[in-house]
Amino acid sequence: MLHWFAPEDLPRLRMSRSTLDLVLRHAAEAERPPPPPATATRAAHSTTVPHIIGIHLYLEDADGRVLLGLRHPGSAYAGGMHRCLAVH
Repeated sequence: MLHWFAPEDLPRLRMSRSTLDLVLRHAAEAERPPPPPATATRAAHSTTVPHIIGIHLYLEDADGRVLLGLRHPGSAYAGGMHRCLAVH
């Protein structure tokens, strides 16, 4: 289940404190200009090991509302709590 929420409504939702802090911090910083893009280089014979990366989406509409998902109550992790959309 997905729903748009205004940032001022988020503290009343059941969600982890770290997720709430992250969303509110992003909303407060939304007025700042974006940082310059980072340049990445890779050695020809790199010995790096691939890692699983978690990607969290912060979607905001033109009215400043944030799109959150609600975990199924029977979920093995944080059932019944709101969350940012994420993938691995």
